[in-house]
Amino acid sequence: RGRQPPVAQIANAANPEFGPPRVGEYRFWPDWKQEAALVADLLMRENLKKVLLIYSADPYSEALRKELQDRVAANDFTVTELQYDPASTPDFRPALIRAEGGGAQAVVVFGLPPGLTALVNQMSEVKWSGTTVGGVNINMVVNKFDEAGLKGPLWLVETEAMIGDPPKDLEVSNFRRLYRDTFGESPAFYTVYLADALYFIAAGASLSDVKNATPVQILKGVRVFDSASGTIRVLDDGTLSFVMNVRRAR
Repeated sequence: RGRQPPVAQIANAANPEFGPPRVGEYRFWPDWKQEAALVADLLMRENLKKVLLIYSADPYSEALRKELQDRVAANDFTVTELQYDPASTPDFRPALIRAEGGGAQAVVVFGLPPGLTALVNQMSEVKWSGTTVGGVNINMVVNKFDEAGLKGPLWLVETEAMIGDPPKDLEVSNFRRLYRDTFGESPAFYTVYLADALYFIAAGASLSDVKNATPVQILKGVRVFDSASGTIRVLDDGTLSFVMNVRRAR
Protein backbone atom coordinates (compact mmCIF):
# COMPACT_ATOMS: atom_id res chain seq x y z
CA ARG A 1 0.00 0.00 0.00
CA GLY A 2 1.14 3.50 -0.74
CA ARG A 3 3.64 2.54 -3.43
CA GLN A 4 4.13 4.89 -6.35
CA PRO A 5 3.12 3.94 -8.91
CA PRO A 6 0.42 1.81 -7.21
CA VAL A 7 0.65 -1.95 -7.51
CA ALA A 8 -2.27 -4.31 -8.08
CA GLN A 9 -3.08 -6.56 -5.13
CA ILE A 10 -5.47 -9.49 -5.53
CA ALA A 11 -6.40 -11.63 -2.53
CA ASN A 12 -8.73 -14.43 -1.48
CA ALA A 13 -9.68 -12.29 1.51
CA ALA A 14 -12.82 -12.20 3.64
CA ASN A 15 -11.72 -10.03 6.56
CA PRO A 16 -13.84 -6.86 6.80
CA GLU A 17 -11.30 -5.46 9.27
CA PHE A 18 -9.03 -4.75 6.30
CA GLY A 19 -11.27 -1.79 5.55
CA PRO A 20 -12.40 -0.70 2.10
CA PRO A 21 -10.17 -1.62 -0.85
CA ARG A 22 -7.42 0.85 -1.74
CA VAL A 23 -6.53 1.69 -5.33
CA GLY A 24 -5.55 -1.52 -7.06
CA GLU A 25 -6.86 -3.86 -4.32
CA TYR A 26 -9.40 -6.60 -5.12
CA ARG A 27 -10.78 -9.25 -2.76
CA PHE A 28 -12.32 -12.34 -4.21
CA TRP A 29 -14.96 -13.37 -1.71
CA PRO A 30 -18.73 -12.71 -1.44
CA ASP A 31 -19.58 -9.40 0.23
CA TRP A 32 -20.91 -9.80 3.78
CA LYS A 33 -23.36 -6.89 3.44
CA GLN A 34 -24.94 -8.42 0.35
CA GLU A 35 -25.14 -11.84 2.03
CA ALA A 36 -26.64 -10.50 5.28
CA ALA A 37 -29.20 -8.45 3.33
CA LEU A 38 -30.41 -11.59 1.55
CA VAL A 39 -30.84 -13.43 4.86
CA ALA A 40 -32.61 -10.48 6.50
CA ASP A 41 -35.01 -10.15 3.55
CA LEU A 42 -35.78 -13.87 3.75
CA LEU A 43 -36.51 -13.76 7.50
CA MET A 44 -38.88 -10.82 7.03
CA ARG A 45 -40.56 -12.32 3.97
CA GLU A 46 -41.15 -15.67 5.72
CA ASN A 47 -42.11 -13.92 8.99
CA LEU A 48 -39.39 -15.77 10.93
CA LYS A 49 -39.04 -13.32 13.80
CA LYS A 50 -37.73 -15.57 16.58
CA VAL A 51 -34.27 -16.78 15.63
CA LEU A 52 -31.25 -18.58 17.05
CA LEU A 53 -28.17 -17.14 15.32
CA ILE A 54 -25.14 -19.44 15.39
CA TYR A 55 -21.88 -17.99 14.07
CA SER A 56 -18.21 -18.89 14.23
CA ALA A 57 -15.44 -16.78 15.76
CA ASP A 58 -13.96 -15.48 12.53
CA PRO A 59 -14.03 -11.90 11.19
CA TYR A 60 -16.33 -12.63 8.24
CA SER A 61 -18.97 -14.41 10.34
CA GLU A 62 -18.78 -11.67 12.96
CA ALA A 63 -19.38 -9.06 10.27
CA LEU A 64 -22.36 -11.06 8.99
CA ARG A 65 -23.77 -11.26 12.52
CA LYS A 66 -23.52 -7.52 13.08
CA GLU A 67 -24.94 -6.64 9.67
CA LEU A 68 -27.91 -9.00 10.13
CA GLN A 69 -28.65 -7.63 13.61
CA ASP A 70 -28.57 -4.07 12.28
CA ARG A 71 -30.98 -4.95 9.46
CA VAL A 72 -33.61 -6.66 11.65
CA ALA A 73 -33.30 -4.40 14.73
CA ALA A 74 -36.23 -2.18 13.79
CA ASN A 75 -38.58 -5.04 12.84
CA ASP A 76 -39.53 -6.62 16.18
CA PHE A 77 -37.15 -9.59 15.91
CA THR A 78 -35.88 -11.69 18.80
CA VAL A 79 -32.38 -12.95 17.95
CA THR A 80 -30.49 -15.15 20.41
CA GLU A 81 -26.78 -15.45 19.59
CA LEU A 82 -24.34 -18.32 20.03
CA GLN A 83 -20.70 -18.00 18.92
CA TYR A 84 -18.46 -21.05 18.46
CA ASP A 85 -14.81 -21.83 17.77
CA PRO A 86 -14.65 -23.08 14.16
CA ALA A 87 -11.64 -25.28 14.95
CA SER A 88 -13.42 -27.15 17.76
CA THR A 89 -16.37 -29.53 18.04
CA PRO A 90 -18.81 -27.50 20.14
CA ASP A 91 -21.85 -28.85 21.95
CA PHE A 92 -24.74 -26.94 20.36
CA ARG A 93 -27.42 -29.15 21.89
CA PRO A 94 -28.31 -27.05 24.99
CA ALA A 95 -28.85 -23.96 22.81
CA LEU A 96 -30.85 -25.92 20.25
CA ILE A 97 -33.05 -27.49 22.94
CA ARG A 98 -33.71 -24.07 24.49
CA ALA A 99 -34.49 -22.64 21.06
CA GLU A 100 -36.92 -25.45 20.27
CA GLY A 101 -38.60 -25.18 23.66
CA GLY A 102 -38.72 -21.39 23.49
CA GLY A 103 -40.55 -21.28 20.20
CA ALA A 104 -37.67 -20.29 17.92
CA GLN A 105 -38.79 -20.48 14.31
CA ALA A 106 -35.39 -20.62 12.64
CA VAL A 107 -31.71 -21.30 13.15
CA VAL A 108 -29.48 -19.00 11.10
CA VAL A 109 -25.94 -20.27 10.58
CA PHE A 110 -22.88 -18.21 9.62
CA GLY A 111 -19.75 -20.24 10.07
CA LEU A 112 -16.98 -22.59 9.06
CA PRO A 113 -16.42 -26.34 9.37
CA PRO A 114 -15.71 -28.58 11.24
CA GLY A 115 -18.13 -26.86 13.61
CA LEU A 116 -20.79 -26.88 10.90
CA THR A 117 -20.67 -30.66 10.60
CA ALA A 118 -21.06 -31.05 14.36
CA LEU A 119 -23.99 -28.64 14.31
CA VAL A 120 -25.90 -30.59 11.66
CA ASN A 121 -25.42 -33.88 13.52
CA GLN A 122 -26.55 -32.36 16.80
CA MET A 123 -29.60 -30.76 15.19
CA SER A 124 -30.60 -34.30 14.24
CA GLU A 125 -29.99 -35.55 17.80
CA VAL A 126 -32.32 -32.95 19.34
CA LYS A 127 -34.82 -33.40 16.47
CA TRP A 128 -34.74 -29.78 15.33
CA SER A 129 -37.86 -29.34 13.18
CA GLY A 130 -37.80 -25.61 12.46
CA THR A 131 -36.33 -23.71 9.55
CA THR A 132 -32.59 -23.58 8.94
CA VAL A 133 -31.01 -20.69 7.03
CA GLY A 134 -27.37 -20.94 5.98
CA GLY A 135 -24.92 -18.40 4.62
CA VAL A 136 -22.72 -19.29 1.65
CA ASN A 137 -20.30 -21.39 3.72
CA ILE A 138 -23.00 -23.87 4.69
CA ASN A 139 -22.90 -25.10 1.09
CA MET A 140 -19.75 -27.00 2.12
CA VAL A 141 -21.83 -29.34 4.33
CA VAL A 142 -25.27 -29.19 2.71
CA ASN A 143 -25.16 -32.92 1.93
CA LYS A 144 -24.96 -33.55 5.69
CA PHE A 145 -28.53 -32.27 6.13
CA ASP A 146 -29.96 -35.13 4.10
CA GLU A 147 -27.66 -37.64 5.80
CA ALA A 148 -28.86 -36.40 9.20
CA GLY A 149 -32.51 -36.77 8.20
CA LEU A 150 -33.50 -33.22 9.12
CA LYS A 151 -37.08 -32.52 8.07
CA GLY A 152 -37.49 -28.75 8.40
CA PRO A 153 -37.15 -26.23 5.57
CA LEU A 154 -33.58 -25.45 4.50
CA TRP A 155 -32.70 -22.13 2.84
CA LEU A 156 -29.28 -21.48 1.31
CA VAL A 157 -27.47 -18.36 0.16
CA GLU A 158 -25.78 -19.31 -3.10
CA THR A 159 -23.56 -17.85 -5.77
CA GLU A 160 -24.05 -19.10 -9.33
CA ALA A 161 -21.22 -21.60 -8.78
CA MET A 162 -23.13 -23.22 -5.89
CA ILE A 163 -26.20 -24.10 -7.95
CA GLY A 164 -26.53 -27.87 -8.20
CA ASP A 165 -26.91 -27.95 -11.97
CA PRO A 166 -26.07 -24.55 -13.50
CA PRO A 167 -27.06 -23.81 -17.11
CA LYS A 168 -24.54 -25.22 -19.56
CA ASP A 169 -23.98 -21.85 -21.25
CA LEU A 170 -22.49 -20.31 -18.08
CA GLU A 171 -18.72 -20.15 -17.57
CA VAL A 172 -19.47 -21.76 -14.19
CA SER A 173 -20.39 -24.97 -16.04
CA ASN A 174 -17.33 -24.82 -18.29
CA PHE A 175 -14.97 -24.38 -15.36
CA ARG A 176 -16.62 -27.13 -13.31
CA ARG A 177 -16.50 -29.59 -16.21
CA LEU A 178 -12.84 -28.87 -17.03
CA TYR A 179 -11.85 -29.10 -13.36
CA ARG A 180 -13.55 -32.48 -12.98
CA ASP A 181 -11.96 -33.76 -16.18
CA THR A 182 -8.52 -32.66 -14.96
CA PHE A 183 -8.61 -33.56 -11.25
CA GLY A 184 -11.45 -36.09 -10.97
CA GLU A 185 -13.43 -34.10 -8.41
CA SER A 186 -15.57 -30.99 -8.08
CA PRO A 187 -13.75 -27.74 -7.26
CA ALA A 188 -13.76 -26.67 -3.61
CA PHE A 189 -15.22 -23.26 -2.76
CA TYR A 190 -11.79 -21.64 -2.28
CA THR A 191 -10.61 -23.10 -5.60
CA VAL A 192 -13.43 -21.26 -7.35
CA TYR A 193 -12.58 -17.92 -5.68
CA LEU A 194 -8.92 -18.26 -6.62
CA ALA A 195 -9.92 -19.11 -10.19
CA ASP A 196 -12.01 -15.92 -10.21
CA ALA A 197 -8.82 -13.91 -9.70
CA LEU A 198 -7.26 -15.55 -12.77
CA TYR A 199 -10.38 -14.86 -14.84
CA PHE A 200 -10.18 -11.23 -13.68
CA ILE A 201 -6.56 -10.90 -14.83
CA ALA A 202 -7.43 -12.54 -18.16
CA ALA A 203 -10.35 -10.13 -18.61
CA GLY A 204 -7.95 -7.21 -18.12
CA ALA A 205 -5.39 -8.65 -20.53
CA SER A 206 -8.06 -9.05 -23.21
CA LEU A 207 -8.97 -5.35 -23.18
CA SER A 208 -7.83 -3.23 -26.08
CA ASP A 209 -5.13 -0.58 -25.64
CA VAL A 210 -3.30 -2.20 -22.72
CA LYS A 211 0.16 -2.05 -24.23
CA ASN A 212 1.34 1.04 -22.34
CA ALA A 213 -0.96 0.77 -19.33
CA THR A 214 0.06 -0.24 -15.80
CA PRO A 215 -1.56 -3.31 -14.14
CA VAL A 216 -3.66 -1.00 -11.94
CA GLN A 217 -4.94 0.89 -14.98
CA ILE A 218 -5.65 -2.32 -16.88
CA LEU A 219 -7.66 -3.95 -14.08
CA LYS A 220 -9.57 -0.74 -13.43
CA GLY A 221 -10.94 -1.09 -16.95
CA VAL A 222 -12.67 -4.38 -16.09
CA ARG A 223 -16.25 -3.66 -15.01
CA VAL A 224 -17.92 -7.06 -15.48
CA PHE A 225 -16.67 -10.52 -16.43
CA ASP A 226 -17.90 -14.12 -16.56
CA SER A 227 -15.98 -16.33 -14.16
CA ALA A 228 -15.85 -19.57 -12.22
CA SER A 229 -18.27 -18.03 -9.68
CA GLY A 230 -20.56 -16.69 -12.38
CA THR A 231 -20.99 -13.09 -13.46
CA ILE A 232 -18.91 -10.71 -11.30
CA ARG A 233 -19.23 -6.93 -11.36
CA VAL A 234 -16.47 -4.62 -10.16
CA LEU A 235 -18.04 -1.67 -8.37
CA ASP A 236 -16.63 1.86 -8.39
CA ASP A 237 -15.05 1.40 -4.94
CA GLY A 238 -13.19 -1.76 -6.02
CA THR A 239 -15.48 -4.20 -4.22
CA LEU A 240 -16.87 -7.19 -6.11
CA SER A 241 -20.53 -7.99 -6.57
CA PHE A 242 -21.38 -11.66 -7.11
CA VAL A 243 -24.75 -12.88 -8.34
CA MET A 244 -26.20 -14.22 -5.09
CA ASN A 245 -29.66 -15.59 -4.29
CA VAL A 246 -31.49 -17.37 -1.51
CA ARG A 247 -32.91 -20.74 -2.55
CA ARG A 248 -35.07 -23.19 -0.64
CA ALA A 249 -33.17 -26.45 -0.92
CA ARG A 250 -35.78 -28.52 0.91
